[in-house]
Amino acid sequence: VAVDPEHEAAAKALKNSGYAGTIAVASEAPRSIPSAAVRRTPAPAEKPRSTSSVDKNTSARVGISKPPRAGSRPVPSYTMDQEAFALLKRGQSARERGRNEEAVETYRQLLTRMGGYFPPANLDLSYALIALKRTDEAIETLLPVALKDGSQIPISYYHLGRLYELRGELKLAEGYYSRAAEAFGESNSQFFLDIGRVQEKRGNLAGALTSLEQYIRGMERQGQRPEWSDERLTALRQKLAASPARPKP
Repeated sequence: VAVDPEHEAAAKALKNSGYAGTIAVASEAPRSIPSAAVRRTPAPAEKPRSTSSVDKNTSARVGISKPPRAGSRPVPSYTMDQEAFALLKRGQSARERGRNEEAVETYRQLLTRMGGYFPPANLDLSYALIALKRTDEAIETLLPVALKDGSQIPISYYHLGRLYELRGELKLAEGYYSRAAEAFGESNSQFFLDIGRVQEKRGNLAGALTSLEQYIRGMERQGQRPEWSDERLTALRQKLAASPARPKP
């Protein structure tokens, strides 16, 4: 929404996404660093880098693993001390008031305090960076969330898909949008519009048509059918019929 205020699917996805989890404030800082207790599915440790080799490895994983449905995943919980919590609230307040540079600085202080990684802070920091159009930094901040805690915080898949699409890395974008759609299932069919848009950009018109049909079926299950959907279906079918036959990507 920060990148494209008219992006209706993004707005609805955010509305239905929930938050990263629950936070408890301890009376004193835990002795261990980082000072966060997080319930999450173990994942291989991986340091994200903005290099082509990492992107390729990430792309491979996107096509293999399927996250649990959003409705069935456990809600992560976190524990932080009062000073860390104050930094989190200060960063959120700055971001809500449009002071994104201040928010970035505050979230970075928090992440340093928490040992370099804390999912709610990583998410909020990525949103501030997106608003500042610092796409590469936003990806670097958000990627650890998707790799380590994406099964519990699947909205991270959606935002990574959007960022990779902005950067023109459409294969990665499609993969992350697909993971978001798989995670949220029938509770949010909006992600199929994102998948179809990227598939069309990649020249996969058959895939784009299938994604659009999945989106429409999902909306119909909710008792809705967008007025524009029939016109869009017709246009995409005509475009597919007129295109030369090509192997599936």
